Amino acid sequence: MSLVAVRPVAEPYGEEDGDGAVQLLLCAHAERRWLATQIAPLLEDLDLEDGVPGAGRAPALACLRVLWDEELSLAAHTEAAFLRLPAAAGAEGARGFHESVRALRGEVGRRVELHLRPQAQ
Repeated sequence: MSLVAVRPVAEPYGEEDGDGAVQLLLCAHAERRWLATQIAPLLEDLDLEDGVPGAGRAPALACLRVLWDEELSLAAHTEAAFLRLPAAAGAEGARGFHESVRALRGEVGRRVELHLRPQAQ
């Protein structure tokens, strides 16, 4: 399975009878924040030539794998909220924010894959 595969979960955060746009915004915001504050800084350190010394690289990669697993869970909630969003007009802002988070997820996911891909020896 790809490291960036996302399967929506049955129910996102919150009650099913809530405002779909608000639920989508909450899920997308939580995911964006996780990507920006937890995963991106670690990727920056791993990308730097002297960012993570040799002995610290394996633990940093293990940490990245755990953080990415959590990201996939957040992404599943975001996608579930998006799928439940009514097609009616009025949620353009939530849809736009969702698309920007989805793009960020894809960009970060490509970088994560580069680090977690098994190295040929």
